[in-house]
Amino acid sequence: MNSYATQVRGAVLEVLPRLAPYLSEAPDGALVIRVPHPAIPSGLVVSTEGDEITVGFRRWHTHGELLGGPSSEEQIQAALAFVEQILEDEVSIAISYVDGEFDDAWVTEDPSKEQRYVQSNEKLRVGTWSGLAA
Repeated sequence: MNSYATQVRGAVLEVLPRLAPYLSEAPDGALVIRVPHPAIPSGLVVSTEGDEITVGFRRWHTHGELLGGPSSEEQIQAALAFVEQILEDEVSIAISYVDGEFDDAWVTEDPSKEQRYVQSNEKLRVGTWSGLAA
């Protein structure tokens, strides 16, 4: 595991130890955390690929630099806080199914506006992490 991944791993084990079973190392030395979800085949993914922390689902993701301050430590802490908000049902998630198949999931700040972008062959579910699992 590279040094950045090791730094993130330490922070994860300190801040979110319940994620320990989901930690793995990518061939390039990056840390990958994949938290399974019954309605989101990709699960929630945290990665340190490219020596930056990202949080997301299949295609949709956000970067630590967008969530936190200028230092890598601030970005790591902000990304882990965001993961915790997702897992604690403090944010809304939209899940898109196209032609009956999972397409993507994303965090939405305004769930009421998501329906206006739905295509005729698309179904959208909006809820929280645990609510969408039910």
